[in-house]
Amino acid sequence: MTAPWANALREATGANIYDERWAAFQQGQQELQGQLRTLVELTRQWVPQEVLWAGSAELDGSGLWKLETRSLARAIWVDNQTGSTLIVAAGTPGPSAPAYGVGVHTLVTGVARAYNGKTNCWTIWGTAGLLVDVQVFGGHVDPALAGGGLGSLVGGTP
Repeated sequence: MTAPWANALREATGANIYDERWAAFQQGQQELQGQLRTLVELTRQWVPQEVLWAGSAELDGSGLWKLETRSLARAIWVDNQTGSTLIVAAGTPGPSAPAYGVGVHTLVTGVARAYNGKTNCWTIWGTAGLLVDVQVFGGHVDPALAGGGLGSLVGGTP
């Protein structure tokens, strides 16, 4: 059913301008929806998808902290203001902190950094009793975001 004003426009102009403009509008709307979908997908690549854990982690008596998750934890953000160097690793802890290897990162004091991985367990080694700010995410994190902290993206200040 056509709106009465559309019929009046058709009669007044003697042409089918209304239909042409409506078709152009619909095409533009579909193009815009496609561009918005693309934008959303690109944004999802740069923003953490799901916070699995956030808080202050205390290294235990052996200088170890670990977080095991049911779903894959694809990124960890660590703020090292402890005065000591930390080892951050994707994987379950061994008998001692690894010196190097895949998924092993050295984090010097005074630095906040995000690391991407694909694991069910993130582990941090350092001096026993230290408190470290940690956030663990279900999605990958752009490491460039880590310098300014991720708090504004996840609802708090790390």
